[in-house]
Amino acid sequence: MTMKLLTAVSLLLLLFVNASHAQERGYAGPAELKGLRRIYVQAEGSHLVRIMEKLRKSQTGVEVVDAPGEAELILSFSAEKFADAFLKEYRRANGLK
Repeated sequence: MTMKLLTAVSLLLLLFVNASHAQERGYAGPAELKGLRRIYVQAEGSHLVRIMEKLRKSQTGVEVVDAPGEAELILSFSAEKFADAFLKEYRRANGLK
């Protein structure tokens, strides 16, 4: 279950930031995420509630914290950015503009 969580977080990070920006901003890969337990979730409305529920129910030993300063990992989710990244990749993969 922990590996699934790490994979999901890593995939979210990869969707939003290319490798050069990841290095600049301090984003981590799966190896660096292993062992991190205190997570702060940054998202809007129902997305925030849903992500926090899933993390709390995951039984992976992850603790969702209330402030970024308390966290070892910050998970930032934007539905708009996710949709844009998905469409861009879909178009690229299918030879569309």
